[in-house]
Amino acid sequence: MREFIRGLSVATKLRILVGAGAVGLGLLAWQSVRVLETRMLDERQAKVRATVETVHGVLAAYARQVEAGVALADAQRQAIDAVRGLRYEGTEYFWINDLEPRMVMHPNQPGLDGKNLSNERDPNGKRLFVDFAELARRVPAGGLVAYLWPKPGSAAPVRKISYVKLFAPWGWVVGSGVYLDDLEEASAEEARRVLWAAAAIVAVLGAGAWFVVRGITRPLARAVSAADRIAAGDLRQELVVTSGDEVGRLLAAMSAMGRRLADVIGEVRAGADALAVASQHVSIASQSLSQGTGEQAASADEMTAALQRMSASIE
Repeated sequence: MREFIRGLSVATKLRILVGAGAVGLGLLAWQSVRVLETRMLDERQAKVRATVETVHGVLAAYARQVEAGVALADAQRQAIDAVRGLRYEGTEYFWINDLEPRMVMHPNQPGLDGKNLSNERDPNGKRLFVDFAELARRVPAGGLVAYLWPKPGSAAPVRKISYVKLFAPWGWVVGSGVYLDDLEEASAEEARRVLWAAAAIVAVLGAGAWFVVRGITRPLARAVSAADRIAAGDLRQELVVTSGDEVGRLLAAMSAMGRRLADVIGEVRAGADALAVASQHVSIASQSLSQGTGEQAASADEMTAALQRMSASIE
């Protein structure tokens, strides 16, 4: 793997680095969206729980009226009427069923009032009101149940999570919920904003990386070309340096190196030429010396011959 990476060009390495950064940013954006969805769901659930707790307090207030002498049926009727008209966030409502489970009051579907709901199922087959009653009986502090239920004014069931809690003095289960399609739409809108922001960041990083890659690879290509020309013997090339970064300094150093090599080679050539001239002078001097020596030898021979003739004549 290391050898493979070493074999990649600088531009490819930089592109891989930018790509890895973009992938990391995408994963971070995805995780942010998931965290956002979870947080929004938690906030909705907390809000629903708080509202159910409030209605639980309303029922407790009517129950205290019974202790003060008000008839139980009258107090319950007044409590039902009060809860029937309660709304929050515009259309969100509360219902009441008992532990049988029988519907005590549903503000949007009054036809269910007084009906045994043991066999009432959502499209997935869940007996939701049985689950409400069992959860309320098992967990007095209340809890959450997920199921499918139509929104007000619609017959199509959608995902919903409701919080239910038992009002033990009367055996009533008070509940309210949030439709998850609203939550999913809000989460999707937030997700789109996050993803658009991430895309914009990636685009800016990509553009910046393109300029950086171009600013590095082009001067490097010029440096490689200059090195090739120097290797081929072109030592007097002039490299135009347009930046003061490391690559610019490399080009400047290569240009200076080429000029210095040319100067050194010029000095070597000048020395070689001077040496050749000196050698020629030495050769000429040697030839002159050899010629003089020959002439001296001939004169000596002539003198010897003359002395011999003189000696013969004397005899």
